[in-house]
Amino acid sequence: MEKIPRALVFLLILVLTGCAFPGNLPQAPTPTVDEIVLPTGNEPVVTMDVPESHNTDAAEPTSCLRETDPDRMLILDEDDDLIETLTDFLNTGGYVERARIGLRNWNNNRPDDIALAHIDFDGDGLLDVVAALRMDAAGPLESRVLALRCDAAEYQLAYLSPALTGSRPAFIHTIEDFTGDEHLDVFTLQESCGAHTCTVTPLMLTWRATRLEDRWVEPTDDLPTPIVQRMRNEEGIPYISITATAIQSAGAGPLRGFSRDYQWDPDTAVMALQGETTLPAIYRIHVVYDADRAFLNGEYRSAMDAYNRVIEDDSLDDWMYGEEGYRRLSAYALFRNMLLHLVEGDHDLARDAYQMLRESHRDGPGLPFAEMGATFWEAYVEEQGLEAGCQAARAYAERNAEETVDALYYGYANPAYTIMDLCPDLP
Repeated sequence: MEKIPRALVFLLILVLTGCAFPGNLPQAPTPTVDEIVLPTGNEPVVTMDVPESHNTDAAEPTSCLRETDPDRMLILDEDDDLIETLTDFLNTGGYVERARIGLRNWNNNRPDDIALAHIDFDGDGLLDVVAALRMDAAGPLESRVLALRCDAAEYQLAYLSPALTGSRPAFIHTIEDFTGDEHLDVFTLQESCGAHTCTVTPLMLTWRATRLEDRWVEPTDDLPTPIVQRMRNEEGIPYISITATAIQSAGAGPLRGFSRDYQWDPDTAVMALQGETTLPAIYRIHVVYDADRAFLNGEYRSAMDAYNRVIEDDSLDDWMYGEEGYRRLSAYALFRNMLLHLVEGDHDLARDAYQMLRESHRDGPGLPFAEMGATFWEAYVEEQGLEAGCQAARAYAERNAEETVDALYYGYANPAYTIMDLCPDLP
């Protein structure tokens, strides 16, 4: 059979359904400041002017900034107490910048990772230290996030995180006042990777009256291959957005991206989940899900637009199935268009959709859906009823489950269809 061009198929649908041409189809809204735009990576950012270490020969002894040994490097050895070694280095005249270099060398961080920050987190005007420190040189990678507070004439341990096990050392992602109390807060990440997929464990360190505490309470282990960003809302208030992008396993199939936003809640004094946003579909199968959901909800115009997009939109990704996947899904979309017109009471447009389904898919991957459509139509015409047509279509699907029901299964990250889903009870 000579393949009918997609553009011609879509043009016929537009004429038959009375739809506008593609230029008038609904477009994705322009993102506002509150909406999530898929970011580019877990880029650490420092969003305020964070004072750096400097030589202060004239400083008072209580400043913790008497750096007197500019040539000494921080050398970390796995046989040493790493936290004690770092603290002693700073308290005996070592330069903070030299400590930062030594910590990065030990951690083997990525070039942009922040391993040590020199900031005033308690608001007393004196610079403190926050560091992400790799604890073990071999075996499972274990990190600790620690804070050294400038207390009197020396740095003293003010916070030590639980052991954080992951695929690379923990690092400082963002330094900013998230709580609105005019104190700098420190947001850190630990990345963990399993056989296929990575997740992150966040910490939000904030000064609470007399001590530094982690105030991140929400789990994030169900956000696969995440991208983490600091964002701002319309009022300029910072928040953290974590976007799940993919499960790195062929068995999972394509993941519909989604983002969760976390913002400081003064009532509970934690970084609280504000909401979840589903990202626009980039895979054709996800547009099918959108169309079917709209159909079941009685949103018939939205469903029609989505089914037409399944058929026409060449920018959609067909995942690993390529052209065969397109043929199957476009045939299914035509079958559903036929049902939609019947539900709306337009028998002529339904018949036209049925004829287009048969003509466009005389062979190939879409043929089973064309045959299911023919089985439906014969029963519908003979008994003048949607339920009779659906019963016949379900019986066909049950006999040909691999080519119909199973063909719509795109991995465990996506819904699994049943025979009833193909032709549900219709109003």
